[in-house]
Amino acid sequence: SRKAMEDDVDALDEARDEVLSRVTTYQQNLKNYHSRRLRPRSFQVGDLVLRLTQDSHEKFESPWIGPYIVTEVIPGGAYRLKDKKTGKEEANPWNVAQLRRFYA
Repeated sequence: SRKAMEDDVDALDEARDEVLSRVTTYQQNLKNYHSRRLRPRSFQVGDLVLRLTQDSHEKFESPWIGPYIVTEVIPGGAYRLKDKKTGKEEANPWNVAQLRRFYA
């Protein structure tokens, strides 16, 4: 009985290692697939962009406002913006993840 229990524990450990190996392989393949399809987003000074609203918005309202003009590119994926309508400079820089290209 003791031998059977030890065999069961060994089999369980092997099964756990196999599952961990398969999960790791699956996650790596998923990351590679995503990385191949990802298009890096970057903007130049003078580009028109929309920015994500900071406030909560209504269900049927767009979460994007703008257009804004990119006035400065900051290393690390941040951008300084100026409102195209008012000409007012935004106080803080915006991360590229919170910006989308504006197509006029």
